[in-house]
Amino acid sequence: MKDTPFKLDTLNVVPRIVSSESFLTKLDDKSGYDHVLVSELSRPFFWFQWDGIFYVCNTIPFGWKNSAYVYHTLSVNVASYLRQLQVNNIVYIDDRLIEQVGISNMSPKRQAEIAIYMVCQVVVRLGYCIGLTKSELSPVNCIIYLVMWVDACNQTFRLTESKKSKFC
Repeated sequence: MKDTPFKLDTLNVVPRIVSSESFLTKLDDKSGYDHVLVSELSRPFFWFQWDGIFYVCNTIPFGWKNSAYVYHTLSVNVASYLRQLQVNNIVYIDDRLIEQVGISNMSPKRQAEIAIYMVCQVVVRLGYCIGLTKSELSPVNCIIYLVMWVDACNQTFRLTESKKSKFC
């Protein structure tokens, strides 16, 4: 199978959408790969044997080298559509950071509430499942995204305590 290298949006793109007045939310796609079906013609290529039994994957498997590319490509298209609706957002495979929607006559917090509502509506209607335990649905100025604190008010990034302890 051909390699499919791709570029992920990382924390370096966050300052482009986050201002000091920003309110942020985030969504985590729950079991994302399990929602991307493999075509029937391709399923014979996605099998494994365990304990003498053959198993065939009906969805893209976690260990397949192109799974992240396939899933991220789908996620980027959703993010692009949301940007067309004036919802500032970035995506890293299955993690979405959402800023407020661009409506000038409302408070930034209210704009962020509208933005998360719009994102939830779009992703659920597309068949995504939201991992509520890893998501932040209430707009905040400081949020953990990709193991870093993103502080909109102070325009800073900080390592989380768990990440700091790994350096010690």
